[in-house]
Parts: sequence; structure tokens; C-alpha cells
Amino acid sequence: MTLQVKSVSSFRFDELFHDYINQFHENLYHVIPDVKSGSTLPLQLVRNSPVKKYNPIIQAASPDHAQEIVNIYRDIYGNTYPYKEMTDVEEVRRMLKNKDYTFILFKDKNDIIMGCFTFVFDFVHRRAYMRGYNVKRKYQKYFDVVKGFIGSLLAMIHEHQDRILMWYAENRTAHSASQYFCQVAGVKNVAFLPNKDIFLNKIESDMMHVGYHETMLKTLRSSRFFCILPEVVPCFTFISQRYSFLAHSINVVNPDLFLDHIRVHENVHRITRCMKMDAFGHVTFTFKIRGSDSFLKGLYTSTIKNMEKIKYHAESLEELSAFLIHLQHLRESLGVRYVECMVSAREPLHQRIFLNHGFYPRGYMPSWEFDEDEKKFYDCILFNWFLPPLAPDLKLIDEGWMLLRYLNFIN
Repeated sequence: MTLQVKSVSSFRFDELFHDYINQFHENLYHVIPDVKSGSTLPLQLVRNSPVKKYNPIIQAASPDHAQEIVNIYRDIYGNTYPYKEMTDVEEVRRMLKNKDYTFILFKDKNDIIMGCFTFVFDFVHRRAYMRGYNVKRKYQKYFDVVKGFIGSLLAMIHEHQDRILMWYAENRTAHSASQYFCQVAGVKNVAFLPNKDIFLNKIESDMMHVGYHETMLKTLRSSRFFCILPEVVPCFTFISQRYSFLAHSINVVNPDLFLDHIRVHENVHRITRCMKMDAFGHVTFTFKIRGSDSFLKGLYTSTIKNMEKIKYHAESLEELSAFLIHLQHLRESLGVRYVECMVSAREPLHQRIFLNHGFYPRGYMPSWEFDEDEKKFYDCILFNWFLPPLAPDLKLIDEGWMLLRYLNFIN
């Protein structure tokens, strides 16, 4: 459906901040750009900056634009960009043909491509990952990053409004710009990822931002009680300030953990490991225990030495503990700097085992995973481990500093 925009709307910045992503969409519905044919965002932002920012033409990319997208990454990062698939023309072209990806281009009136933005869709979990918001260096000073972001996100929300109800990003902390315009659109910071990335050959932390449709939290979220440890309470308290209804479904518990350490030791020796590397330095690793259906799997990115996307199923607490012992051995042998895993907010003993193995809760994630039996979404806690010291010179918006205070990273 092509949207006919009849006039330019004027907003102050404080009028753009929203609690939910659907409020953002409804409030700005009449200015959604047509990304199929390409159009600007007809939105006038009242701001204090005396510099006139260029309002880009926003257009969806085609497979023919693969080389242009790679050129943008090379312009900004040279040969240092750690996710090598984004600097491989054939791999980017493959993504452009895949329905799970949408690439947005930013152009000037002469059809010159100034930047790009990527959306990766997970239709099962009804969420989309926003990544690679890049503007060539020569345009960065005058490019209107807020309008580029708002216009792209509005168009994607509109196109997928019945299928995607959560939008998230992992924003760099070398600058605060991306954190700021995410917050403007209702995509709020929820978790801290210390030392997760390396950009321009420097270790950096990320701040995770999530924007929810109300339905994701009020209708599709499980009504079953969640149980969290006292150590998780700061993360939960931070997120509940935004979504206060969450407090009605949380129990804080502190159960004793009893492990049969002989069985743990036996399970460690029954673990088999499979590791497969792709052409871009990503290694999929899988642990299994002989004679059991239990597993732990994840992704190791060799270019930045981190582990993420870890999922597991353990038939006993002893098996889970064995997996984490084996994971530590692998982590140490590979020189890993950062490890991340989502842990169910229904499993306090799992949370305790992760804590005992050096992981810490650094974000509470409502409605993150889908329960096939209940047909509802349930909450998770983002646990991570990182190799200190924390990378210096964090650039954060106020909400980011607030989260770090809750997590006791700062006073």
C-alpha cells in the first residue's frame, strides 16, 4: 500500500518519545515514507542546533545494491570491520534476496547513496534486530540521523505490524547518537554488554535497546509467575520502572542449590563437542552429553573473540553445571573476552548456577522467548561474563548511566 503524504508535520523532540513502539507508529502514521519507490520523511523537527541537517531519501535496497552496501562499510571501517560477511559482496547479495532481511539505503536528491541500515527479522519470536546504521564519513556531519532512523523504523513497523512486535538493537558506546535516537522512537535501553565488540581495532561495550508493542507485554506475555534471584532484582527494577505491570508476576526467591559433584564431574567427561566454522570466522559450537538429550550450543566469533546466541537444554542441574565447566575450558583455550546467554526467569536454580560460574545478570528481558505449549512469551535474564578491565570512555545517554548505577558499575 502506498501512503499519500499531504503535508509536513512539525514535532518537538519531547513529543517523539514513546513508551511503546505502537504508540510511536500511531502518532507518526501519516508521515511514513514510501521505501519501495523512495521518499523522505516529511517531518520537521524543532531543535536547537543551528546546523541544517540533510533529510535523506529512504529506499529499500535490491540485490543490485550489494556492492554499494559493502562500499559503505569499507568507507567507515576500512578493513577492520569484524563481521566479515558485511564486507563480502556475494554474502550481502544473498542477504538481500532473503525475506528475513531488509536493507534500507539513504540517498541524496541526485541518487547518491550516503548510507544504509539493516533489519533482520525473526518471525517465530516476532522480533527484529536493527544493525549496521552506517553513514559515509563525508556526509556524517550534515546527515539527519534521527530522521533516517525514524523514517526507516516507521516504514518497517508499518510493513510488519502484524508479525513483528519487538524491535531491538545493540548500540555502540563509543558515541551516544544511536542510543539517543533509539530512545526517541521508544526503543529503550534494557541491558549492558560490557566489552562485547571490537570496532576500529578498539574494544567497546554495547548498550542493548528494545522497543515493545503493547501486545507483546500485555496480551502475549505469559501470566505464569516468574522467579528471580535477589541478584537479578536490580535488572528487573530498572525495566519495571518503564513497565510497572511486570511487578505483579514476579517472585523473588533464594533457593538452596544442592549438586552431586561426582555426577557433575562424570558429566564433564561424557561431553562431546562439535565445532563448525564458516567462511567469515563464525564458529557454531555444540556440546552434548552421551546418553542424554541435553545440549548447549552457541556462536563464537573469532574476529572479536566473543560467544553469544547460547541456548541450552539440561535434564539435570548437574548436566547444566557440567556444560558451563566445559564452556569455561573452551573459553579459556580460545582466549574469549565476552560470553552471553539468556536464562529463563522461571528457573532460579539455573540462574544460581550461572552466577556460580562467574556470569552476572545485566538485563531483564520481558517476553523474550516463546513457550510452544502455552503459546505465550516468557521472560529471560541476560547473563554475561567479560574479561576486565572495562573499556574506558563510555559515551551514554542518561538512561544508560542510570542502568549502570543499578548494576553497580558506577556509584
